[in-house]
Amino acid sequence: MSALDRSPEQLSWKNLRLSRSKLKASSRTSALLSGFAMVAMVEIDIAPVRSTNNVIGSNTTTANCPPGQKCVPLYLLVCFAVLTTILISVHLFAVMISTCILPHIDAAESEGPSSNGIDSPHYELHKYIELAWGFSTVVGIFLFLCEIIVLCWVKFIIIDEYAALAGTCTMIPVLVVFMVFACHFYRRLSRHEYHRHSRQLSELKRMAEQNFKSPNFGVGENSV
Repeated sequence: MSALDRSPEQLSWKNLRLSRSKLKASSRTSALLSGFAMVAMVEIDIAPVRSTNNVIGSNTTTANCPPGQKCVPLYLLVCFAVLTTILISVHLFAVMISTCILPHIDAAESEGPSSNGIDSPHYELHKYIELAWGFSTVVGIFLFLCEIIVLCWVKFIIIDEYAALAGTCTMIPVLVVFMVFACHFYRRLSRHEYHRHSRQLSELKRMAEQNFKSPNFGVGENSV
């Protein structure tokens, strides 16, 4: 069945189900990753911290780091706290969008064919659905991978710096592959949508030309 053989109601239902699937996937993924990040921030055992006094500009060290013992630098903890907070905020924002929009889509879908998908807000809120999808699958996963790198340094720097460095060297290729795949997938998806719309326009043009060439074209207007 070609795209033109589908009725507007069928296309509307297709877009509704696609938006619903995106919101459900975003909600599940964001809830899972934000939960992992929250557990990592709460349950991690922080070693003594090598820092300065609370007075700004002071160069004296505190008693948090005993002499002769390896300690976690303060900048690592600051980086870990900021990155974890941003990660949780991004995923919770995606969960909030999904939670607010998904009930209205489910209600419109439960009405069946009588509603034709018109009562669903997935057209008006399309930008928010795509925003939640992007936050959950692209931005959120990228931040989660960066979180793993920082967590390796916070956890293993006091044991062995080579362990933290090994974790970083392992995750950097994963980050590169993730970014390449995300860009490649977006380009292929955009190309697919472009070719699909081009085929629809070409078929519409062909049908219009056939109607103009038809001997019955305009007979109804002339008879009125």
